[in-house]
Amino acid sequence: MATKLTVARYPLPRRTNATGVELTFSGSFLQAVANVLDFFPPTLIGEALEAAINLFRIDLLNRYCCPPDDLAKWTNCNWHGQPGSCFDNHCDIGHQVQLTQSEYGLGQTCWPRLERQRVFCCDPAGGKSPFLPVPLENLFPHPPTGKTVDSVYDLRVDNTWGTGQADTPDEQPNEASFGFVVLTSPETLQISLKKRDGTHWEVFNCNDAVSEEEQTVKMFCTDISESSNCHKITLGHGVPGTILEMPEGCGPSKYAVAKSMVPSAAQSLPKHLEKRDYGHKPVIYDLTFDFDWHRVPRDLGDTQMRVDFSNEIGYWDAIVNKAASKKSKRSLEDAGGNHRRWLEEEWREDVHFGRLSHDELHARWFGSDIIAWLKKFFSPEIKPQFTHNIDSSFTAKLIDETWDCNIKGVDLHAKLLAEALAHVKVATSFGLTIITTLKLPLDLSQSYLYFKNKGDISATFILDAFGKAIFQTGDIELLGLQNFPGATFSIPKLLTVGPNFRLFGAVDAEVTLSAHLESKVQIASWEVQQTYPDQGPDWDPKAVSPPDRTGTGSFDGLTQPSFDYSVTATGQITAHLKPTFEFGITFDQIWGVGAAKADVVADGWVRFMGAAGIGSSGNCPFTYGIDVGADLYAKVEAPPAFGWNPRTFPIASISPKSAKPGGSCPAQRKRNTFEISASPQIGTETMNNNRPAHHLLGKRAPTVGPLISLPKSCFFCPGAPVGGAACETIEGWEPNEINQPDLTSKRDLSGDTHYNIFEKRAKKTIDFCQARPASLSAKMQMVSPPYDSSGVIVGKLPNIATYGYTNPTDCNDYGFGLVAKPVPKVNTNKFATEHILEYQLLSIFFDETRNQEGSVFNDLRPSAPGTLPQIVNLCQYLKSYFDLPVPLWPNIGGVTRSPIQWLSYQYPGSDNAFTEEFVILDKGVNNAKEKMWGSDRISADSKMQEYLRGNPEKAAKNVKDVLSAYKYHQFPDVNTILVAQAMRIANMLENLDNNLLPPIHRADSNGNLYSPYRPIGLRNLWMNWIRGRTEAARIKAETHMRDVVSKLQAGYATPELRNSATPQEQEFITRIDSLATAVNAALANPWFNPF
Repeated sequence: MATKLTVARYPLPRRTNATGVELTFSGSFLQAVANVLDFFPPTLIGEALEAAINLFRIDLLNRYCCPPDDLAKWTNCNWHGQPGSCFDNHCDIGHQVQLTQSEYGLGQTCWPRLERQRVFCCDPAGGKSPFLPVPLENLFPHPPTGKTVDSVYDLRVDNTWGTGQADTPDEQPNEASFGFVVLTSPETLQISLKKRDGTHWEVFNCNDAVSEEEQTVKMFCTDISESSNCHKITLGHGVPGTILEMPEGCGPSKYAVAKSMVPSAAQSLPKHLEKRDYGHKPVIYDLTFDFDWHRVPRDLGDTQMRVDFSNEIGYWDAIVNKAASKKSKRSLEDAGGNHRRWLEEEWREDVHFGRLSHDELHARWFGSDIIAWLKKFFSPEIKPQFTHNIDSSFTAKLIDETWDCNIKGVDLHAKLLAEALAHVKVATSFGLTIITTLKLPLDLSQSYLYFKNKGDISATFILDAFGKAIFQTGDIELLGLQNFPGATFSIPKLLTVGPNFRLFGAVDAEVTLSAHLESKVQIASWEVQQTYPDQGPDWDPKAVSPPDRTGTGSFDGLTQPSFDYSVTATGQITAHLKPTFEFGITFDQIWGVGAAKADVVADGWVRFMGAAGIGSSGNCPFTYGIDVGADLYAKVEAPPAFGWNPRTFPIASISPKSAKPGGSCPAQRKRNTFEISASPQIGTETMNNNRPAHHLLGKRAPTVGPLISLPKSCFFCPGAPVGGAACETIEGWEPNEINQPDLTSKRDLSGDTHYNIFEKRAKKTIDFCQARPASLSAKMQMVSPPYDSSGVIVGKLPNIATYGYTNPTDCNDYGFGLVAKPVPKVNTNKFATEHILEYQLLSIFFDETRNQEGSVFNDLRPSAPGTLPQIVNLCQYLKSYFDLPVPLWPNIGGVTRSPIQWLSYQYPGSDNAFTEEFVILDKGVNNAKEKMWGSDRISADSKMQEYLRGNPEKAAKNVKDVLSAYKYHQFPDVNTILVAQAMRIANMLENLDNNLLPPIHRADSNGNLYSPYRPIGLRNLWMNWIRGRTEAARIKAETHMRDVVSKLQAGYATPELRNSATPQEQEFITRIDSLATAVNAALANPWFNPF
């Protein structure tokens, strides 16, 4: 049985000298970082990530690198665990993989939940299943070498055939699935504690026959004479590590590994043992054991293991029994026809009572010939009549997605449903023998498997779509029964073997469609047998009988295709359903051996294809075709230790069959778009509602899946307007972002009306240093110098520089730079007054630095006599001398202002000396610049998805504005002013910190003096912060441009879409190509951080 892992863990190497790509990091920031994701988005890797990291002071830094070849295996990587609690510190169940964990993942912690860690998770690329086999480890070569050997066996019988009801007499392995295990070792390594094997140990207090964890039982020696064998448990290196054959009920297995044996604190015997005369007063011991096979000594000889597991009729006599058939011994009849009892007695006599030499024992029970073993399965002695069965019907949802669209002003719900109504009926039979020696590395070359399956599979695929989608899921596991009921055999901490049924699905789509489609695939009466290891072509997996393909492609009982003419059908979508029947051999992970499994896969699929219409009458607006097919194949996957030569073997294939030939015109009837989008039932009913859902199954079948939700970037709106709009009218932002200024968050008062409610000379007010809880808050307020809107400032500053698009009417022209000054009441509403250094940065600096520095400062406010000052954060420390009464305000050059206002006045204003630093900037670019420097994403994911799906021209203009803002920072005049403004703030912080604030003597209303202000290095804190913030702004812009351009290309400019594009669509494809070229050119000449 291959164990399905909901979360797989892979070690991610830390920083190495190899050619690994830097993927993420952990550590503790030594400075404030307001929004870590702005500085380190998930897409930031490699040299760009390293450059960003180097801008910060990070303690306990670990850089995690990934080999380039492995990097392609992962996507959508990010840290999980909400900072502050990490209540969600786990990967998304069912489809994500945990690569590493850290207390300081991405520089964020779970404090105060110190017992938790953040985890770094990724999705397997291409939608591949993350349910990887659990690692295995152990099985070894060569027989024991000592003169005397001891052994353990375990026989388990399942005669229910998966039904829970016995079909054959109890304990008759030839009539049921059985598992037989033999362990044999030198007596220095292994002893039996079973009375029937002649031990003088009496074991009692066995109360747990289930748990695989450590257990303790009691025992004493009944014979202390010279003939006693009690001492054998201490042979070798003593009790620890000795293999024990346990009495019935002592643990879940017949064998265990001793951990310790010490005199018990309780020296009283149970009443049923107390009455016996032992000739001495027994000493009672506590025997502790578990199943840690690594503890068995390796220097005292080898432990050999044989495992037999099968449900084949006759396997017992033909394979297992043969080991004891070479000499006359008690017959099966002598054991009352009970195979288990007979085998136990045979093994017991051979091993414990000296009837065979070591070489004879090995030859009889561990000798093997591969070809002879395989041929036995095809002998008349083995009759595959009783098998474990599955007979199940279900609805497998492969994809079930909905998304919102606005088509021509109407809100609609787009959707894509791909599902299969399936019936799976299969019977399986198997036989497995493993012969190995328990030492590392395990040699599993004497592992032989026979696996036979037969059955019938049918599936009706249903596709209900209204929209446009582009994605590839890869194989996704929809259902796993883990094993055929009653058909799994397990040895604690060693291995688990058995058959398993798993259901996979996959959908590949690059299609625009509004239709309801159904088609059928059927593979009936197939039978496949496999034998491993590979012994040449004669033993390759093959079909015992050819499958029956009747019914594939038939529309009997199905709905004919129906379409909506208003949505042109283009591209193709292919849906797969892959019932998989496997026999797995899974070793416990302590052994370090990969899982082995043999599979039979029935891959049924249906493909819809849409293309341009034919004729000019409009009766065939597009053409379509539906192909169906199926492939039946076997494959084996096994680590090298098995020597099974992993391969895939085609068994049978249904060549693509046209259920509807390509080039077909849609029927005259069509679906109503608004009814389609509003219907809550999709894919389970026909369009005319004449037949019930799941009509092929007779009764309502259980539904499985979908287990994945695809990124919203995979889905687009049908008929989304592309091309045609005048370029100068397209805006890449929402109106409230660029046309409705808010003085608490925006700095622009563009336009000619000045919005009336505002003064012509506007001021910007920002609160900062607020925090939760209130005990950490130190709210202060800064007010910018007054400044004029673009409609006014052009009259006051005749030579003001204006930056904008050089040819705004051409969407493919990316010229940007100095342009003619706008004309009041003509086009000043297209521009904004620009400070250059973002005014928001001051408040962000104080908030982030407070968070980074933490509470490490002495409170300067008066404290009660005899008490120490409280420990406060940076904002609380500064508030005592930044938020001063007016009489204490610092005076510079005859001007008195509060410390906060002295910082604000380092920005240009209409009433200070820096007015000439103002410029006028295109308002879309101005907004992009503000978003680059701000704490949030440039565009919210939901808003950008809305643009990409329903108005991609806005998405393209959004990127164009960000690109222009990126280039704007590279103009020498702009860069010079940016640096000058930042340095003025640095100088003022230094002046306040070192000169203006320390001499001030402040008292509260009661005359109690504040503690003197002491410098804390504000200049250095600012310079370090602005350096990092600038780099973060650059990275944020680059990441945003790359991401949106790639999504535009995937949604509107793939090769298939190019081939079927209308002239208007082709115009937009050209625009995407021009945008991609412009972005790549800008990134090839990156913005240099001036700090």
